[in-house]
Amino acid sequence: MVDLAVQLRSDSVAIAQAATHRQFATDERLTTRLGPAAADRCAEDAAFHLHQLASAVHTGRTELFADYIAWVTRLLLDLGLTADDLATQLSAINDELTSRFGDDAAAAREVLAAVQADPPEPIDATTSLLATSGPGAHLARTFLGRVLGGQRHEAITSITDAVDDGMALETVYLEVLQPCLREVGRLWQTGRISVAQEHLVTAATQVAMAQLYPRVFATPRIGRTAVVASIGGELHEIGGRMVADLFELRGWTTVFAGANTPTPALVSLVAEHEPDVIALSATIGAHVPDVANTIARLRASLTVPIIAGGRAFLEVPGLWRDVGADGTAADAVVAVALANDLVEAA
Repeated sequence: MVDLAVQLRSDSVAIAQAATHRQFATDERLTTRLGPAAADRCAEDAAFHLHQLASAVHTGRTELFADYIAWVTRLLLDLGLTADDLATQLSAINDELTSRFGDDAAAAREVLAAVQADPPEPIDATTSLLATSGPGAHLARTFLGRVLGGQRHEAITSITDAVDDGMALETVYLEVLQPCLREVGRLWQTGRISVAQEHLVTAATQVAMAQLYPRVFATPRIGRTAVVASIGGELHEIGGRMVADLFELRGWTTVFAGANTPTPALVSLVAEHEPDVIALSATIGAHVPDVANTIARLRASLTVPIIAGGRAFLEVPGLWRDVGADGTAADAVVAVALANDLVEAA
């Protein structure tokens, strides 16, 4: 019997290409309607679908795939495709999995059938994710507007000036920088900004955080250490960096491993620093199996509390238990409070 989740991930490109061939053979009008490069783009999309499907199979959580489909449906609609195009693509993937794996594909087919029988509504990407009130609301709009307007220096200065004027660092992180990153993701998803502009905002945010770091580190230490990492394959690191900085602000010493940390390297790092808590980040559902595998490796030799965070864990309640973690947190401040509770309870 095949390990279906592993096969979906390792063979995703081949399966996606074969499924796309099925899809385009079924509807010859697709090339005319979508253009000569459509098949290649659809195959790339299908490979992403398969990684997300693998996570649902690995965890037994259909809602993990449904959440992804709600997101990707909105993205495709804003690119001019239709919900029917996605449904046809998922059907082609289902047929290809049946052809390749027979009954061994049952778990994946059940997930696909559930999502196709009750398609999730596309996420609402029409409303700004920036707050209209609160201490950081105006600064968030100023910062994002200046970065996208080509005024990076002025944008970063607006952050440091606000802190000089008394704005709390936690407010800057949770009410300014975090909402700006979420908003720029929404703007990219709806086609209002390019990938390059999204990267500009990310880079400016990293510079702003670097400018603030000496103030973060000025807090007296409390004798506790946290290792913070984005697991292997996870390229988003700012969320983890924010968590690490907030730990520092609360007096912890942090070892921030950054993005795409290979599991063996993380295990060695943890053994070297002997932390009180480990915090792992995964932004997208496709990386949930990596979190589970990493935690299993860590548990083999350690009894340190582990927190799993990131969007994937916020969207599926209880998912942190499925991967073997001790808890999850909605934001960095909650993560630090949870870490203190876990250490005190150990």
